[in-house]
Amino acid sequence: MKFAFLLAIILFASVITPVAFAHYPHVSDECATTEQLGTREKCILEQRESGKEVKFVDIFFSEGAKNAGGNTIDAIPTKIEAAPGDGTTILVAVMANSGSFELTGLKGWLSLPVGFQAVGRSAGAPAFDSYDLGIAPGAVFVFEFQVVVTENTRVGMYKTTLHVEYFKARDIGMNFRGFEVEFLLPGRVILNTSIDDSVIPTITHSPVTVSIYNNGTEMASSLDVTISTPITATVALNQQVPEASESPIMIIGGDGYARIDRIKPGEKANVKVTLFASEEAVNTAFQLPVTISYVDPNGVLRQIQRFVSVYVQGTISLRVYDLGITYIGNEPNISGYLLNEGTNLALFTTVELVNDQDVVKAVGGPQYLGDLTANSPLPFNIPVRFAKGTSAGDYPVTIKVLYKDDLRVPFEFETDGTVPYTPLVIEKQETPSMYSNIGILAGVGTAGAFGYYFVRRRKNKMSTLAKKGEGEIDSDGDTDFLSESKQ
Repeated sequence: MKFAFLLAIILFASVITPVAFAHYPHVSDECATTEQLGTREKCILEQRESGKEVKFVDIFFSEGAKNAGGNTIDAIPTKIEAAPGDGTTILVAVMANSGSFELTGLKGWLSLPVGFQAVGRSAGAPAFDSYDLGIAPGAVFVFEFQVVVTENTRVGMYKTTLHVEYFKARDIGMNFRGFEVEFLLPGRVILNTSIDDSVIPTITHSPVTVSIYNNGTEMASSLDVTISTPITATVALNQQVPEASESPIMIIGGDGYARIDRIKPGEKANVKVTLFASEEAVNTAFQLPVTISYVDPNGVLRQIQRFVSVYVQGTISLRVYDLGITYIGNEPNISGYLLNEGTNLALFTTVELVNDQDVVKAVGGPQYLGDLTANSPLPFNIPVRFAKGTSAGDYPVTIKVLYKDDLRVPFEFETDGTVPYTPLVIEKQETPSMYSNIGILAGVGTAGAFGYYFVRRRKNKMSTLAKKGEGEIDSDGDTDFLSESKQ
């Protein structure tokens, strides 16, 4: 008896439970607020649309950010850019509980337009997600639908249907709600940078142009661009890398900031700056940070950083001085000195005279000088000839110098000057004739013969006197000797 009595109580309670929480119609044409078995189709449809507790807030592409462990999400997920052909991404539907009771067992089905496909489901099947945590009154929750964005889509708005099922606390039966929603395939802004001249000289004000390209599918608007100076070098050639606290490259005449209204897909915008590289930066490559903030197609403010590379090349600054005329082997040469006032070596240097006038012409080709070291004067001589009958005076000349830098890039340098010219005069000396030479030789021979005769005769006299025993010979004795010989 006791067991039968308890069973009767349990059955009675199970019958009256729906009556305690479900609203029954007061008149015959009124439908209950929750779906009941055996009710009319009209009431079923009305009941499925009567889940006013669930409100649709927004739907967009996102990385997804469900809160694990709570009954609400910490923040609305951030919108991201999505473009045709992106592949798997997340389409987030933000919902809210606007009722007075907690909601549980939420499930969502999102029908997908052509070009989109649910991950892990057959073609044409809706995307599915569930939210198993309880949703307190006034709380927000999200469905995260994983979808594949194929190449067959296009940027723009898409209409679709979101179907939601849930249970309401202290109520009986499943609640349904359908929403006609629209989501945007926003496209993507892809910003890249480049610099028009990646090689700049040292100790020189170098204007450069940094270009910002939009290679995406949607427009970037309200751009703020800041070009900063580098703090470290990326590549150094025989140079010490500057300290992080120093910047060997400076921006001259501004702070590197520019404001750009918009950049449409496939277009670019230019930012002009003037750079100055110190001598410590010679033969070094640097990366200049370019910080860009912009508003994407979702209206979200974003910030990215790109880099442009510059190579600081040493300078080669040539000067020709002390031009003049030097005679080598009685032939005129234009002489002078070539000075490199820069910082780098000038390689394979040649010098020549530009033959653009009638008075002075070069004899032969360019003169090879070799490598021209900085701050080391190098003399040169260019063989030339002057037109016949050229008088003394100063004559204009043009000197051309060819060289290559350390990157083997050829350069040409020309300078104008004047050289003082004085015709060279060679004095001619008369050459003695053959007959006069013979006469001179005959005279010299005759004088030699007479000299020999008198010397020989005196020796003979001295020998004779020695034999006769005469002790000395004076001038009178000589006269007597001569007279005796005549007798």
